[in-house]
Amino acid sequence: MADTKKVALVTGASKGIGKTIARWLLERGWAVKTCARSGDELGRTVGELSMLGRIEGTVLDLGNREAVKRYCAAWSGPIHALVNNAAICHVKRIDEPAEDRFWDEVLDINLNGVHFLTRGLLEHMPDGGRIVNISSQLGQEARAGYGAYCASKFGLIGLTKVWAKELGPRGITVNAVCPGWVK
Repeated sequence: MADTKKVALVTGASKGIGKTIARWLLERGWAVKTCARSGDELGRTVGELSMLGRIEGTVLDLGNREAVKRYCAAWSGPIHALVNNAAICHVKRIDEPAEDRFWDEVLDINLNGVHFLTRGLLEHMPDGGRIVNISSQLGQEARAGYGAYCASKFGLIGLTKVWAKELGPRGITVNAVCPGWVK
């Protein structure tokens, strides 16, 4: 008998909000694929959650565009839900000395990676699929020192609105969730 489970990908699912979302999906019968930059944390999470259902993890740095493209090219089967959760934050005020790489890393993971992953997996998403972008309270209001993070999360809300208009005709819903501070 063919497997009829719906498949979700949750990025950044090795801890925090992503891990909780993966758990929630597994408890409701979904097959869950996860990816994160830390193989050790991801392995522990996959081991812990495997008792709840079918879960697999892949080490993937969303800031590495070529790695994201390879990941998408290797995807097989449908993806019914994509939860773009992975994110990082570097705190640095505009009037402090900074290295450009910190700005680039935040934008590459939090915004560019989301764009390239979503674009790369869309061909596998059937009509009626779901995309949930985890933005932030700081995607709606500013906080000193969080320039790159705020820019990425404001941008993610903008992408969400664009994709909702572009993908709505296929019945694909695209939403952003903007949590506040969490442990």
